[in-house]
Amino acid sequence: MDALNELKKTLNIQKQEFEPQIITVTMLDSLPTYVLGEQVIRDRTKLAVIIAKLPHDPGIIIRVEDAVPVGFAVAAVQESRNAGFERVTYVPASD
Repeated sequence: MDALNELKKTLNIQKQEFEPQIITVTMLDSLPTYVLGEQVIRDRTKLAVIIAKLPHDPGIIIRVEDAVPVGFAVAAVQESRNAGFERVTYVPASD
């Protein structure tokens, strides 16, 4: 029983260590682009595939820079919801 409790504690600590993923929605070479870490994504479908594999518990932040088409930014929010993220935060970027 003690081993089970220790395992639960360890798993709970590891779960709390995750931080939200941040998708930056920006214009790159005059094209709307999603940036996730080092990944540059220009396609909504590809974004959906990538974020579906991320841990959902910490949530996801959609950071949107100026000049990005509204529909492109909203697509990131929608695909995050479709992927199962309960915590989706939209943040307008400020310079």
